[in-house]
Amino acid sequence: MRVQHALAHPDRTAERGADGPTSVGRHRGPEVVKHFNGEGSGYRPRVRYVEVWNEPNLEQFWLGSDEEYAELFRRTADTIHARFPGVMVGGPVFSPGIDGYYDYGKAFVDAAGEYMDFFVHHSYGDSPDKIVADMRLWEDYIRTHTGTAEPMLMVTESESFFASDALKVQDLLLRQFSLVENGQRMLGWHQFCLLEYQEGWYTFGLIYRDGSVFARNYWPYWIFRDAVGSTVRVGPRTAMPGEHMVATRDDDRGTVNLVYWRDPAVATGSQVTRVQMTLPADGRDRILTVSTVSGLSGRVVSARRVSGRASRLNETLRLDPGTAVSLTLLDAREATTPWLGLDASDGTVPLGSTFTATARLVNTTPRRLSGILRLVNLPAGWRSRIVSGTDRFADVDTGEAVTATWQIQATSATEAAIAYHVHADLVGTSPTHSIPVRIQAVPAAE
Repeated sequence: MRVQHALAHPDRTAERGADGPTSVGRHRGPEVVKHFNGEGSGYRPRVRYVEVWNEPNLEQFWLGSDEEYAELFRRTADTIHARFPGVMVGGPVFSPGIDGYYDYGKAFVDAAGEYMDFFVHHSYGDSPDKIVADMRLWEDYIRTHTGTAEPMLMVTESESFFASDALKVQDLLLRQFSLVENGQRMLGWHQFCLLEYQEGWYTFGLIYRDGSVFARNYWPYWIFRDAVGSTVRVGPRTAMPGEHMVATRDDDRGTVNLVYWRDPAVATGSQVTRVQMTLPADGRDRILTVSTVSGLSGRVVSARRVSGRASRLNETLRLDPGTAVSLTLLDAREATTPWLGLDASDGTVPLGSTFTATARLVNTTPRRLSGILRLVNLPAGWRSRIVSGTDRFADVDTGEAVTATWQIQATSATEAAIAYHVHADLVGTSPTHSIPVRIQAVPAAE
C-alpha cells in the first residue's frame, strides 16, 4: 500500500480526504482492498482510491503489452466495482517524459476509459502552465472519447526540479494556486515522497529522516495546512497583477482560512492588503493565526482572539512579492498548542566557533501560558548560553510572544549534519517542540 502526502483541491479535501491511492496489480488488487475494507456487514471504505499497477509504460515495471495492461485494468476495475461500493479505480498511472507519452494515455482511454473512475499520470519537472494545459488536454480527451461528462484526474507522483531552493518555493506556490484555480476535477496532487528518499542524483522528500525539513518542499505545503473544507467566494474585488488567493471554510471544525500570495515574477513593490471576512454566525470564539512563508522559512507571526459575537474581521497586511500568508480562524476550543519556531544563524560551523539559535513561542491558544524552553539533541559537550531574551516565561497571554537566543559553541566535530530542536515544557498542558533544524561542525580552517 502506498500512501503519499497530498495537496488536494480544497473543495474535496474534507469530502474525500487527502489519502493517496493504493497501488495494486494482477489478481492481488481485490484482495488488498478486501484486507483494508472488509466485505459484507463489516464493509468500511477505508481505502477509497485504487490505482492499477505503477508506470506500465516502462519496461522495468511492466513486461506485457499495452493491450494486456488494458485487459488487466478492465478486469480489476469490474471486480472492485462489483465487490467494493464507493471505491474508485484509476489508471493508467504512467510515467511522463518518454517517447509516446501522450499517445500512450490516449490509447488507454480508448481501450479502458469506460472502466476508470479517474485518470492517473505522473508529473516530474513540469511548469505550472504545462500542468494546467495537460489537465485540460486529458479532461477534453476523456470527455470526447468516453461517456464521462465530468472526468476526474489525479497525479500520484510529482516533483519540481530547481537549482535554487528559494526559486523552487515560489514555483511550488504557483503550482498549488494553479491547481486550486483550475483543478475543479483534480482529486489530488501527490508529492512523490514525504520521507527522505534518494534516487539517482536527486533526493526526494519533505522530511529528512532526522525530523528536519526540506525547506524547498515543506514550506509551500505548510502554508496551505488549514485550507480545508469548501471553497468560499472572495470578493467583490479586482485582482492586482500576480495576486493569488483561496478561501476555505470547514463547518465541522469551525475553521475559516485564507491563503494569499503575490507572484514575484509579476508583482512589484511592497503592498498594503486589507482583508475583511464575514464571520460565521455560530457564536464560537475563535483564534486568528497569521502565518507567513518567505524565502526558505515559514513561521506564525501573530495571533489574537476573535469574539463569537463579532460579525466581521478586518486585518491589514504589508507584503513583499514572493511572500505567502495564511490567515486561519480556528475554534478557540480546538486551539490547544502554541507555535514554537527555531531559527539558526548557520547550518555549518567550524570546530571551536559559535553560532546562534533563536526560539520564538507565539501563544496561539485562548489561555495564558507558563513554561520553560530548552535546546534538545545538540552534541554532548557543546556549550550554550542565553545571550538575549529568556528561556522561562509566565502568564503569556494570547498573541504574546517569548523569544530566547542561545550562543552555541561547537566543541566537537560531527561526521554529518545533526538535527536539534527547542522543546517547551508548559504548565498545565502538554509540551510542544519546534521543527528540528540542522547543524554540522567541520574542521576549522588552517
